[in-house]
Amino acid sequence: MRIQQIILSGFRSFRQQEEIEPFSPHHNVVVGRNGSGKSNFFDAIQFVLLAPKFANLRQDERQRLLHEGAGQNVMSAFVEIIFDNADGRIAVDGDEIVLRRTVGLKKDEFFLNRRRVTKGEVGSLLESAGFSKSNPYYIVQQGKVNALCLMKDSERLNLLKEVAGTKVYEERRAESTKIIEETNEKREKIQEVISYIEERLEELEEEKEELRAYQQLDRTRRAIEYTMYDTELRTARDALTQLEEQVLDENERNDALYDQVYDTEESVRDVEAQVQQLDETLRSKHDAQKPLRVELDAALHDQAKLELEVGELEERLAATRAADQTNRAALEQLRAEETEQRRELNESLEPAYLAAKQEAEDMTANLEAAQRRATTLYQKQGRSAQYATAAERDAALEQEVAAMRGELQERTEHLGSLESSVAQLDAEIAGLAEGTAALEGENRAAKESTTNLKAEIRQKTIERNEAAEARKENWRALDALEEKLRAARNAQEQSERELSGLQPRHVSDGLERLRRIAKEEDFPGVFGPIIDNFTLTDDKFRRAVEVAAKGQLFYVIVDTDETAARLMERLEAEKAGRLTFLPLNRLRVRDVDYPESADVRPLLQVALQYDPRVDKAMREVFGRKLLARNMDVATEFSARSNMDAITLDGDEVNRRGALFGGFHSQRESAITAMQEVRKHRAEAAALREEQAELTGRASALEQNVTVILGDLQGLEANFAGQQKRLADRKREAKAKGREKKNLEDARRQKADMAPHVRAEVGALEEKIAALEGEMGSDLLENLTAAEQADLARLEQTVAELQAALPAASQRFQECALSRERVVAHLEHNLVKRMDELAESLGAGSVPSQGGEGDGSLAELESRLSSRQLDLESNGNTLAALQAKLEAMDAEAHARQAELQAAAGELERLKALQAQLNEQVEEISRRAQQAISRRQALIEKRDENMRKIQNVGTVPAAELGRFGDLSAKQLLTRLRKTQKDLKKYSHVNKKALDQYVSFAEQREALLERKAELDEGAQKIEDLILALDQQKDEAILRTFRGVAGHFTDVFRELVPMGRGELVMTYADGEEGEDASQQSVANFSGVAVQVSFTSAGERFSMRELSGGQKALVALTLVFAIQRSDPAPFYLFDEIDQALDANHRAAVAALIHKQAHAAENSAQFITVSFRSEQVEVADQHYGVALQNKVSNIHLLTRDETLGFVSSLEQEEAVTQADVTAASFTSSSSASSSSNRAARAAARKRGRAVQERAVQEDEEEEDDDDGGLGNAEE
Repeated sequence: MRIQQIILSGFRSFRQQEEIEPFSPHHNVVVGRNGSGKSNFFDAIQFVLLAPKFANLRQDERQRLLHEGAGQNVMSAFVEIIFDNADGRIAVDGDEIVLRRTVGLKKDEFFLNRRRVTKGEVGSLLESAGFSKSNPYYIVQQGKVNALCLMKDSERLNLLKEVAGTKVYEERRAESTKIIEETNEKREKIQEVISYIEERLEELEEEKEELRAYQQLDRTRRAIEYTMYDTELRTARDALTQLEEQVLDENERNDALYDQVYDTEESVRDVEAQVQQLDETLRSKHDAQKPLRVELDAALHDQAKLELEVGELEERLAATRAADQTNRAALEQLRAEETEQRRELNESLEPAYLAAKQEAEDMTANLEAAQRRATTLYQKQGRSAQYATAAERDAALEQEVAAMRGELQERTEHLGSLESSVAQLDAEIAGLAEGTAALEGENRAAKESTTNLKAEIRQKTIERNEAAEARKENWRALDALEEKLRAARNAQEQSERELSGLQPRHVSDGLERLRRIAKEEDFPGVFGPIIDNFTLTDDKFRRAVEVAAKGQLFYVIVDTDETAARLMERLEAEKAGRLTFLPLNRLRVRDVDYPESADVRPLLQVALQYDPRVDKAMREVFGRKLLARNMDVATEFSARSNMDAITLDGDEVNRRGALFGGFHSQRESAITAMQEVRKHRAEAAALREEQAELTGRASALEQNVTVILGDLQGLEANFAGQQKRLADRKREAKAKGREKKNLEDARRQKADMAPHVRAEVGALEEKIAALEGEMGSDLLENLTAAEQADLARLEQTVAELQAALPAASQRFQECALSRERVVAHLEHNLVKRMDELAESLGAGSVPSQGGEGDGSLAELESRLSSRQLDLESNGNTLAALQAKLEAMDAEAHARQAELQAAAGELERLKALQAQLNEQVEEISRRAQQAISRRQALIEKRDENMRKIQNVGTVPAAELGRFGDLSAKQLLTRLRKTQKDLKKYSHVNKKALDQYVSFAEQREALLERKAELDEGAQKIEDLILALDQQKDEAILRTFRGVAGHFTDVFRELVPMGRGELVMTYADGEEGEDASQQSVANFSGVAVQVSFTSAGERFSMRELSGGQKALVALTLVFAIQRSDPAPFYLFDEIDQALDANHRAAVAALIHKQAHAAENSAQFITVSFRSEQVEVADQHYGVALQNKVSNIHLLTRDETLGFVSSLEQEEAVTQADVTAASFTSSSSASSSSNRAARAAARKRGRAVQERAVQEDEEEEDDDDGGLGNAEE
C-alpha cells in the first residue's frame, strides 16, 4: 500500500492544488523554505489518516483548517489521497483506492471511492492496514525528535507502553472496575430491600387470619346485597318490557305520521344495518378470539411450567454430573489404594505368610512324624512285656493294621472327594466367569442400542411437535375460514334479501321456488332470469340497461314452451308466486338494421356479454334499444330508427316520442344488487372450496400425528424395555459375581484341607508299614542298638522341634494376622466401596428435592432434551398465537373505528328523527306518560345495575344461600352482617395481596442478587486477564523494540553499539525484563557507545547530535516493531552531522528499496544527503499566501538545498563577524560573494518553478521561497 497522489483544496495555505505528480513508491523528498507550507502538507496527510489531533474537531478548529488567503472566502476544504492498493492491504476491492475527507464549518465527511462512509469505518480500515493508533511514529514531525531526546527513562517506558497498546487494556479495565463498583452498590441496595421485605412479611403473616374472617363476612354481605338488587332489577325489567309493548301499540296507531319520516327511517335502517353488521363482525371477532385466548393462556401456563421443569432438570442434571465426577474421583482413589494394597499383599505379605505357613506346617509335620516314629519304637519296646509270644503279638498287630487300613481308606476317599470338589468348583467358577463376560457384552450392545433409541426418540419428538403445530395451525386456519365463510353467507343472504326487496313479492317467491326446483330435481332447459344471464362490459352502462329492460330483468328464460308450462303448473300447485317465461322455441326475433353513427350504438352489442344460447331472449328484450350520446341525439335517432334511445344517465326517448327520466337511486338498482349477489356467491364458493381443502388437509395431518405418536410410543416402549433388560442383566451379573466369590472361598477352603488329609494318609501308610515290618520278627525284650540310637535321635529331634515350633507358630500367626487384616480391608471395605461407587456411576442418579431418586444421568439428559423440545415447540406456538391475536386485535380496532363512525352517523340520523318524533309526542299524551314511566323504570334498572356492579363478583355458592328469602328477611340478614363487619374495621384488606407480592419480590431480588454475584466474579476474572495481557504486551514490545534498537544503531553507527535497558524500582537495571514483574519497571534507559571498544554512555551524557541520532534510532526501532506501509518524516536530520545524516539517508534508502517489507518514505529535509538518495523530489512554494507543490529534478533540488546551506553558512558567518570585529575585510568580501552566489542560484530555481506554473496555466504563480524574498 503506497500513497500515489494527493489533491488539496482550500486546506490552510493550499487554496487549489490540482493533482500532485504521482509519488514514488520508495523515497520522496520535499524541500521548501520555512513558512512555505511543508508542515501544512504533512498536516493534510494526517488530516485524512485521522491523526489524533485531527480525529475530533470542534467548529473553531475546523474554521482554522480553511484557507484564509486573498480572494473569496473558502467555505469548505477537502484533502484526497489516492492509494495504490495492489498488495490488497486495505480490505477494499480494487488496486486503487481514493480516500477523501471534506471539512466545513458544520460538516466533517469521509468518502471512500466516491462513496460516503463513516469515520468509524475509515478508522477500522486504517487500523487493518497497519496505521495503529497506539504507534503514531509512522509520522515524525518537527519537534518530535527533540522531544525524544529530552525524554526521561520513565517517559520512555510510557512511550513503549503506548506502542504496546496498553491504553486499550487500561480503558477496558477502568470500565470493568466501574461496573464492579456499580454492581456492589446494587448488591447492597438489594440486600437492604430484602431485609425490609422479610420484616414486612413477618408483620403480614399475623394480619392474614383476621383478613380471612373479614372476607367471609364481606362475601356474605355482598351476596345479600346482590340478591336484593337483582330482585329489584328483574321487577324493573319486566315492567319496562310491558311498557315498551304498550308504546309499540301506540306507534302502530300513528302510521300516518310515520309516513312523513319514511326517508329518515330508511337512512336510519341502512346505518343500523351497517352498525349491526359491524357489531356482528366484532362479536364474531371476539368469539374467534376467545378460543385463541384460551389457547394462549394454556400455552403461557405450559410455557411457565416447562420453563420451571427445564430449570429444575438442568439443576438436577448439574448436580448429577457433579456427583458423578466426585464418585469417579473417589473410585479412582479407591482403585489406586486397592492396587497398592494388592501389590503389598502379593509382593510382601502373601510370600511371608506362605513361607511362615510352610515353615510351621513343615515343623509340625516333622514333629508329628518323629513323635509317631518314637511312639512306634516305644510300643515295640513295650510289647515284650505286653505279649507272651510273637504269635500273640502278631495277631494283635494284624488287628491294629486292619483297623488302620479302614481308616486309611476313609482318608483316601476323603482326599479324592476334596480333589473332585476342587475340580468341580473350578469348572463352575469358569462357567460363571464366561456367563459374566457374556452379560457384560450384552450390556455394551444394549447401551449402544439405547443411545440409538434416544436419538430416534428425540427425532420423533421433534416430528411430533412439528406435526402437532401444523395441525393446530390448520385448525386455526379452519376456524378463521369458518368465520369468513359465515360472514360471506351473511353477506350473500343480505344481498339476496336486498335483491328480493327490489322485486314484487310474487316474483321473488316464484324465483326462490324456481331455484329450489332446479337444484333439487335437476330440471333441464331452465336458464334462469334475464338478469342472471348477462354481464356488463362496463359498469357505466348499468343505468341504461336497467331503464331499457324495466321489469323484464326477472323474466325467466327456458328452452321450450313445454318446460314453461310444467314450471307454471308446479308454481300454481304450490302457490309459490307468479313468473313470466321466455321460451326460446317460441320467440320470433327479427333482424334489426341499426343506424351507422358515432353518436348512437346498439345497446345489446356495446353493454352486454351473454351466452349465445340465450341470444333470442336478449334480442327480444334489448334488440331495439339504442345507446345515445345525449338527449338530443336520443330524440333524433329514436324517431328516425323507430327504436328506444337511452342515455348513460338513464334518460329515455321511446319510439313513440315519450320522454322518461329523473333521479335513479343506487339502492334501487337491481343490477347492482345482482352484482353484489354474484360477488358474495363467488366468495362463498371459493371459501367453501378452501374449507374442503383445509378439511382434507386436517384429516391428513391428524393421521400423520397419529402415526407419529404411535411410532413414538413404540420407541419409548422399546427404550423402557431396553432399560429394564439392561438393569436385569446388571443384577444378574452382580449375582453371578457374588456366587463366583462364594465358590472361590469354598474352593480355597477345600484346597487348604487337602494337604492335611494327604499328610494323615501318609502317616497311616507309614504306621501300617512299620507294624507290618514288625510282624514276623522275634519278640525281644529290648530294642536293637540301631533302634535305640534311632530312638535317641528322635527324642532329640522332638525336643528341638517342640522348642522351635512356638516361635514358628508365632511368626505364622503374625503373618496371617497382617495378611488377614489387608485381605479384610480389601474385600470388606475397598472392594465393597468400589462396587457401591461403580453401581452409583452406572445408575448416575441423585435424589430430587423430594428425597427420591429421579433417574439416571442418561434419563435426566433425555428428559431435559425432551422438555427443551417441548419448550421450543410451545414457544413457537405461543409466538404464533400472540401474532395472530395481535392481527385480530388490529382488525377488531379497525372494525371498532368503523362502528364508531357508523354509530356517529346513526346518532346524527336519530337526532333528525327525534325532531320529527316531537310531533308524534304532541299527538299522544298517553305515549308521553308511557315514555316518562319508561324513563323512571330505566333509571331504576340502571341504578340497580350500578349497585350490582358496585357489589362486585359474588361466588355462585353464596348466591344460592339467599335466593329463597323475602326482602324483609334479606334486610335483617344484611343489618346483622354489617354489624359483624364493624368488628373488623381495622383489618388490613390487602394483607394477602401484599404478602404474595412481597414474597415474589423477595424471590426475584434473591435471584437478581445471585446473578450480580456471578457477574461480579466474572468481571474480576476479566480484570486479572486484562492485567496479564497488558503485561505480556509490554514485555513483548520491549523485547521487539530493544532488538530493533540494537540493529538500527549498528546500521547508523557501524563501529558503535546501542542498547535499551529496563530499569526497576529497586534501582537495578538489566536486559532480561522477563524475570521481573511489569509493576516493578520504572523506566527504559539508553546505553550507547560510538566506538567498538569505547565506554557506554547514557542519554544524559551525549551531545545534542548524538541524542538526536539515538532518538532517530528509537523511532526506527519502533517502526520496525510495528511497521506501516509508508512513513512521513519532517526534518528529522536537522541536528545531525554530515556522517550521521548520510547514515540515516542510507538507512531510509535501504528500507525503501528492500526486497521484503519495503516501505514508502516522504521526507522533508534541507540537507543534500537525503536529496541525493531520494527517488523523487518535490518543492513547496508560497506566493500571495497560497502554497503550491511542484515536481523537481535531483539537480534542481540539490541546487536549492545547496543555496539554503550556503545562506545558512553566510548567516552564521555574519553572526560570527558581528561577535568578532577583528575579522578581515577579505573574509567579509568572500562572504558577500557567497551570499550573492546563493541568491543567484535561488533565483534561478525560483524562475524555473514560475515557468512551470505558467506552462500549467495555474491561477496562482509561485516559486520556491516566499514571494517577498
